Amino acid sequence: MRKIVFMRFGPPIPIPQVSAALRPHIANSESAYVFSMPGGVLSIFDTESTNEQITADVKPTGAMFFVFPFNANATSLPEPIMERLGAATTTAPEAETELTIDDVLQKVHDQGMGSLTPAEKTILERGA
Repeated sequence: MRKIVFMRFGPPIPIPQVSAALRPHIANSESAYVFSMPGGVLSIFDTESTNEQITADVKPTGAMFFVFPFNANATSLPEPIMERLGAATTTAPEAETELTIDDVLQKVHDQGMGSLTPAEKTILERGA
């Protein structure tokens, strides 16, 4: 499970076709946050889907958007949004220490090197 940011450009109102395309990718409604922004809508949610899967489902709607992994330590989202996400963005330390080299490599494949935490980078360095 990972948290992603989905930014759709256009009117800052829900668009039913985009909402319907995203719905299967949202792990649960408690993990989803939606913020109206000038020039669009920002959604942050937990998902098992890859960015490519989300893109493939939303692209046919014609919406202009981008998708990227959420990283609470490296984000520049406005403070009110970060405060609202506070409880949902924490990660238990035990989860990071139980990762295997295969888990880290899969994350690199799915999300890229920039998505790795310092602990995951250490696992990768030790495994190489």
